[in-house]
Amino acid sequence: MQATQLKKEGLSSEFKVVVTSKELDEKVSAKLSSYSKKVKIDGFRPGKVPENVVMQRYGSEVLQEAVQDAVEASTESVLKENNLNPAIKPQVKVTAFDKGKDLEFTLSVEVLPEIELKGFNEMEFEKLVAKVDPADVDRSVNMMVERHRKFVDLEKPRAAIKTDLVKMTATLRVGENIWNDFKDKEMEIEIGTNEVIFEDVDKKLEGAKVGDQITIDNKCPDDFPIEDLRGKTLTVDAKIDKIQARVLFKADDEYAKEVGIESLEKLRAGVEEMIQIMNNNASRLLLKRRLLDKLSDEYDFELPPSMVENEFTAIWNNLLEQIEEAKETGVYKGDKDDLRVDDESKKEYHDIAKRRVRLGLVISEVAKVNGVSLTQEEVREAVINEAKKYKGEENEAVDHFRKNPQALEALCSPVLEDKVVDFILDSVNLKEREVDMKTFRKEIKEVLPVDDDIDEDAVEAASEKEEKPEKSKTRKSKGQKE
Repeated sequence: MQATQLKKEGLSSEFKVVVTSKELDEKVSAKLSSYSKKVKIDGFRPGKVPENVVMQRYGSEVLQEAVQDAVEASTESVLKENNLNPAIKPQVKVTAFDKGKDLEFTLSVEVLPEIELKGFNEMEFEKLVAKVDPADVDRSVNMMVERHRKFVDLEKPRAAIKTDLVKMTATLRVGENIWNDFKDKEMEIEIGTNEVIFEDVDKKLEGAKVGDQITIDNKCPDDFPIEDLRGKTLTVDAKIDKIQARVLFKADDEYAKEVGIESLEKLRAGVEEMIQIMNNNASRLLLKRRLLDKLSDEYDFELPPSMVENEFTAIWNNLLEQIEEAKETGVYKGDKDDLRVDDESKKEYHDIAKRRVRLGLVISEVAKVNGVSLTQEEVREAVINEAKKYKGEENEAVDHFRKNPQALEALCSPVLEDKVVDFILDSVNLKEREVDMKTFRKEIKEVLPVDDDIDEDAVEAASEKEEKPEKSKTRKSKGQKE
């Protein structure tokens, strides 16, 4: 095998590789010998098939495998001899090959950059510490009470009112045709919860009695979530089967016992603990973001173009898929095609791809230099946690990761990243800063969505009065960029 470097530009190199016909013949002969021992051909004993017969029957497969072995062995040899650490799988292009002649191919390699790690002990960071505000506990408990649903049969027959649960048998029609086989289906609707598609349903149900037949005609808007109903009139024919009254609770011991907790005091203690865990997680997430920002600023080196392009393609395609899903559900009002040619957006996401690749390389280098890796138990835990997301198919999910090393690596990558982040944070100068919840919410907006329109003081005042907070007006947006 002979290798000649054709060019070197930055992290990219290209070689001309020649495998002599003699070397290739030796690999073909080795393959023939292997085939003759395992193939079964009528008239010959197992393992005794002559090589010329094997060549007649399996010649093309033998030659193809021999060429593949030659390319792989030569590639490995070129990488080793030139001390190259490829960033992605090297690209091979066969330029000349014929029976009895040399095999020639070009080998294009992008290598990982050399990263000189800096010390972490001079870095300084703040970790926010936010103690739970009793008002937050009040608000959370009141929301739990408000969302709790329990219904009982009516003591006396009466017309349905707001908060009642109405059970009915319904058929949906478009014109005279039953829609999507929806005929005589059992349904239940809580009046006044705004959880129904059409407002007229609430209006028709309020005042209805058991046994009543109701019919509701609703014209679906052009942006209706269900595409085949857009612009059409959907008719609901329903018979009221049962009406149940909602049991209203207060934040007291009775409610606590209703949800399986001994007392309101213990319920509040559990809620406080949960909020504190959430605050701690948010604080850690903010600290991690600021550390990654610092690393991104501190390290500036050439990036393998293919790694950046692959990362950008993954980000961009994921964005387009999210927009497509949002359009199908009526949430997104923009035009996906506009985004495809939006150079400004593409540049922004290219910058995100570069940041991810740069940070990924730094994290990998820190892990390699300092021997940070995942234990088998940590890998197992990551797989189990992911498998739990697939209800009823947990075993299949575990088997998928067991059989697919690349999928397992992708799953474990963020887990290793967190472990490296913890390793770095153990080395930096880290100070804790106690803040109130208002300041805490303001600062964690860097990493978690917080509604700017919420009047926190008003919400806290409402919680103290044990009143239901009004729904905040949320801004519609195309989504946050990572």
